[in-house]
Amino acid sequence: MAEEGDVVVWEWFTDHGRWRPYQPNIVRGIEENYGRTLVLRLGDIDPSMTMYEIDFNTRQQMRLVTGTVRSIRRRTFPSTSAPGQGIDWQWQDDYNWCPYDVDISCIIEEAYQHPFGSIDLSKTVTCLPYELDLVAMTQQRSGSGFVRNIRRVCLPAPGYPRIAPAQCSPSESMESMEADSQDCGSPTLTRPSTLQTPSQQQSTQAAGTAPDDSNSSQGSDCSTSASSSLGRAAKKHAGKRAASRKSVAATSGVRATVAWTSPPDPNAGTSSGSGGIGTRSSLPRSVSVPTTIAGVSGGASERPSLSSGGVMSSSSTTSCLAAAAAASRMTRSQSTPNSIVARPAHAAGAKLSPVMTAITGLLLSTAVPVKLHSTPIPIFTPPPISRGSIRPVEGIKPSKKKQKTSLIRVDSPDDVMKKYVTKVKKIPDEECPICYEKLADGSHYTEDTDDIVLKLSKCGHLFHRGCLHAMYSCGPKDGSIQCPTCKTIYGVKHGNQPPGRMDYHIIPPSLQGFPECSTIRIIYDIPPGTQGAEHPNPGKRYSARGFPRHCYLPDNEIGRKILKLLIIAWERRLLFTIGTSATTSESSTVVWNEIHHKTEFGSNVTGHGFPDPNYFDNVLSELASQGVTEDCLKD
Repeated sequence: MAEEGDVVVWEWFTDHGRWRPYQPNIVRGIEENYGRTLVLRLGDIDPSMTMYEIDFNTRQQMRLVTGTVRSIRRRTFPSTSAPGQGIDWQWQDDYNWCPYDVDISCIIEEAYQHPFGSIDLSKTVTCLPYELDLVAMTQQRSGSGFVRNIRRVCLPAPGYPRIAPAQCSPSESMESMEADSQDCGSPTLTRPSTLQTPSQQQSTQAAGTAPDDSNSSQGSDCSTSASSSLGRAAKKHAGKRAASRKSVAATSGVRATVAWTSPPDPNAGTSSGSGGIGTRSSLPRSVSVPTTIAGVSGGASERPSLSSGGVMSSSSTTSCLAAAAAASRMTRSQSTPNSIVARPAHAAGAKLSPVMTAITGLLLSTAVPVKLHSTPIPIFTPPPISRGSIRPVEGIKPSKKKQKTSLIRVDSPDDVMKKYVTKVKKIPDEECPICYEKLADGSHYTEDTDDIVLKLSKCGHLFHRGCLHAMYSCGPKDGSIQCPTCKTIYGVKHGNQPPGRMDYHIIPPSLQGFPECSTIRIIYDIPPGTQGAEHPNPGKRYSARGFPRHCYLPDNEIGRKILKLLIIAWERRLLFTIGTSATTSESSTVVWNEIHHKTEFGSNVTGHGFPDPNYFDNVLSELASQGVTEDCLKD
């Protein structure tokens, strides 16, 4: 249970399987509106977040422009942890400082507060291949020996919001236990031995039943803190629990999320207590169980069975959760939530209104339905694949070692225009679509008062010659032009994609919706570098986040055709560009160039996976808008 002085941190789930915290000022705004509204526009907190909104009910963040949905979560950390002290640990990439995850920052800060001098993250629960020297402030990668600088900085005051005394009362809901179980830097949590309603938990604790600590983290104070706080609350309110056991137990709308850490203890037996949920390895990492439970006071013999509308027994709970485990088919790498939540609509012993009393009586006389829903977790990577099972794509040559770093430039606009335009003798009373001046008045992009009007040969749109020359000079100067009105391309369009490598091959696992064929895996790898003359800021460094990036297509006729077109787009430097990231708002970084890829292998939670019946038509349309069509395959 969270204590007074603990800080609250809200985080969002990235495409690469990491939890990233919001900025402290945004966290304060989210926390202020938590419990007051269902949907919150983050632009009301920070203008830079105008494109995002969060749904507290589904715990998701949505990007309004694209509809991309990401999971969010709320956690609390003690005042002695890194976020509690307003400390942020960062590492330096090729040109910028990047923050560590909150859990990693907590581990580094704990080592920094003790005279260790260094810490090997590969020997912690993070299992990251880095060794940190906290005296020289450097990070060294195991194996390669590559060294980067690190630093310890203070977050802007007042930092993350702190929990007020009113929020820490022992009578708060079970949701506070979720925050308390995660209130330290270590990602390893302690799982209770049983999944119980609040009245059952009170009975167990009042009777002195010891909690199951066989899965607790070694060397972590997180579990000790949570257990001690729950023990103090149990002693203080033992009288209330005894009274609750004799009162009416009516709980409706209970939603429980059970999760544990990686890896589960192989030696752990079944959980103790009559409400145990079986062995630790028999359930998925996260199973969301919305159910309706109603019961009456008295002995066990007086309680009706589940089929007759009574309390759901421990054996029923076990079988339901096991069924959800079989349905979810999640692997260890797909576990993201780490929480134990139970939200009763009415605590045991609470006084019910006449309406609720009638509803409770109706529930007791009818069968109680139990619905199981697995927590939607994106699956970005395929199962482990041996090197011998990877094979080349049939009918497509293997990728080249290197991509061209530059293209032949044509700097003279006149040499380009004479291929695609004709001179207009009779000038109509129209405006130029580029400068919005009258065609007869000339362009303000040139000092020539006798500016002529040119007509594009295919689409027939009219422009000032000076305007077309200015438009071409602002582009890559690759010998092609694109009509700004209808987007018709003249010549072969090229982009300003930074140099890198594109690999592709076949892997055995199948994508969702394509069980009859294998999968084409595409790997893009672009390193950071310096911007060239064709980029927005020549001479300035650019970053390349999230590389190598893995994308997937079905190994069938349409998949192979799209792969061939993507190879052409890659060679023309059209798939990526340098700009501002729509996700992180980071400038001068490598971003996608409006040709969508499927980066989610085994699910479609984020919208970047299969099944997606419209994807093939959409990506072909996006490629055509860049001048890459099926006609290019005939050359």
